Amino acid sequence: MRQLYYTLQTLIRGKGSNLIKIISLGLGLAVSILIFSRQAFELNYDTCYKDHERLCLVKTVWYYNNEYHPSHITLGPVAGTIAENLPDEVESVTVTQQWWSNSAWFANERRFQTNAMTADSCFFATMGIDVVSGDPRELNNPEVVFISRELAGSMFADKNPIGQTVVYNKQMPMTVKGIFEDFPENSSFYGSGVVMSLATSFKHHWGYWGWGGGDSYMSFVRLRPGVQLDDVNTRIEKLAEQVRKSDDVFISLVPIKDYRMEFGISTMRMVWILLTLGTAILFIVAMNYVLISISAMNRRAKAIGVHKCSGANTGTIFGMFLWETGVIMLSSLLLVALLLFNFREPLEDMLDVSLAGLFSWEKHLGTAFSDSHFVYDRRHVARAAFCPHSGDAGFPPVHRRQERLETSALVCAVCRYLFYFRLVGAGAYAEPLHHQ
Repeated sequence: MRQLYYTLQTLIRGKGSNLIKIISLGLGLAVSILIFSRQAFELNYDTCYKDHERLCLVKTVWYYNNEYHPSHITLGPVAGTIAENLPDEVESVTVTQQWWSNSAWFANERRFQTNAMTADSCFFATMGIDVVSGDPRELNNPEVVFISRELAGSMFADKNPIGQTVVYNKQMPMTVKGIFEDFPENSSFYGSGVVMSLATSFKHHWGYWGWGGGDSYMSFVRLRPGVQLDDVNTRIEKLAEQVRKSDDVFISLVPIKDYRMEFGISTMRMVWILLTLGTAILFIVAMNYVLISISAMNRRAKAIGVHKCSGANTGTIFGMFLWETGVIMLSSLLLVALLLFNFREPLEDMLDVSLAGLFSWEKHLGTAFSDSHFVYDRRHVARAAFCPHSGDAGFPPVHRRQERLETSALVCAVCRYLFYFRLVGAGAYAEPLHHQ
């Protein structure tokens, strides 16, 4: 306690330089933490799904005007054809349409805006999304929707949403047949609160379905455990040549986690630029702290001499420096928290993610999957259901924790770095006095 008392007295006497230390450290740590956390979040996009290593997106490369044009949009029958011809490699597939961004939905005369999509009955099983209530096989029927848990609470409060009617754009009534867990913020489907049945799209002719065109669909494939993606792509390439009999379209699978990087939504160059910037800011802040400490050497040497004359040993001096650095670091971290709290809204708008989602561990969608949710009917191959071998297409109950960069480890490294310089400085002061 005596060390802490003398430390506080020292900090108060040098309040000017210490205030500069706290402000510079606080601002530098805040900016660096936000940069590193945002890039860690970016690198973990679409890894929130259960066993995401086995989940793939169908990539289509179109060749026209003497150029190759990669796209995540593909032909409708591709997923069903893959499922039928590769039953030993493919566990399930699904097809979606993503046309309804920020669409208007009405329930009880109230308006709600959310992203919407169409999907078949295997969407939740393939993507690895927990269905809270309802049978996904209802998506084989037209005018059927599944809504997210959050949207269900907003629309119907404590009422049971199952069987309720929602109206799309005040023109098309649909029946709620199920509720699914909300997509987390690191999902490309984040903000999608409505999943309409693909059968609705067929009924109203929302897009052409066939090999001759109509590239209006996103298709996803879940591989069986142990299957190598390169082997599957080799077989898909040969299969596409046989079915389409054309050399202007090339089909392959890419891991779902590479979706944003693969199609230019984000780039590794920008990620590395920002990571380098964050590291440079941390280094500059640390050097600034060290230089301010060095500038106070003469004054601190006299104070240490007084303590040595009063019977303080080297360990006591080191302890005082540790307390001083700890108080400054704690004050800086409190400043970081204060800045994040007070500037939360502009920061979230700038980062395009909530601070809660940025700093929290990723939540896995779903804890268990029921085989009753899997359906495969060959009569619907050209329609909506594409889940091969539904009877034994269960998912292993393995829950892998989301790998994520830990910003706290980085902060600890900076703290150790600053402690080191403080200890070196303390040694420089204490040792000459010790030999006098």
